[in-house]
Amino acid sequence: MSGSAHSPNKCRLNYGLPGATLLDRCTEPAMTWPSQELTLEMCSLDCNPPRGFGENPIAVYHSPDLAPTHHYVAYYRWVRDVFKADAMVHVGKHGTMEWLPGKGIGLSNECYPEVTLEDVPLFYPFIINNPGEGAQAKRRAHATIVDHLIPAMTTADSYGDIARLEQLMDEHYQCQTLDPAKLPLLEGQIWDMVRQADLDRDLGVDEQPEDFGDFILHIDGYLCELKDAQIRDGLHTLAEVPSGNR
Repeated sequence: MSGSAHSPNKCRLNYGLPGATLLDRCTEPAMTWPSQELTLEMCSLDCNPPRGFGENPIAVYHSPDLAPTHHYVAYYRWVRDVFKADAMVHVGKHGTMEWLPGKGIGLSNECYPEVTLEDVPLFYPFIINNPGEGAQAKRRAHATIVDHLIPAMTTADSYGDIARLEQLMDEHYQCQTLDPAKLPLLEGQIWDMVRQADLDRDLGVDEQPEDFGDFILHIDGYLCELKDAQIRDGLHTLAEVPSGNR
């Protein structure tokens, strides 16, 4: 694909002629643009090209003035004109194409979302709790939004070293009244387990405390917070109704 014939003038102003940056340099005489691509029969699975260059990539994503790179424009041209995709699917919140420079609504053929995508249909599975950015893709990239639920959540609970530590702490509580002579042994085991689970760093303790009873209360409160913390419990499958607690 000929790079200069397909690159808007503003790309040249920002990045020079095609091939001036590392990602734009062609490795084949026929001007093949580099692409992170996995072709699966009738589908091509790709990573979105870099939006630009700089020390603050987040600012680059949302820049209303910085044109996309030659590499960026060439990739979408390849999808449209070489691979001849019937449609594209953007996955993940959020992409960069819907934030490219141009009008907010009523885009023209000089706006970069139109320059890159033109009339290729775009489908966009989008998390349901962020309607604002989904609307941006719908308004500026003619995306068809397919909402999906947030990940299923559950409590972290305890397992592994944490569960074993809780067992030792329960024994410590019982031995305080039933078998005090066993306490030094249990306290050593508890401290070893705390270090094994790297909880000493979380609790800000470098060595075994002298007042171990107070330390036990500190551990117990921290473990309760860990067990009650909300964590993800897998992802939903599109078009499948969640079952059970999910």
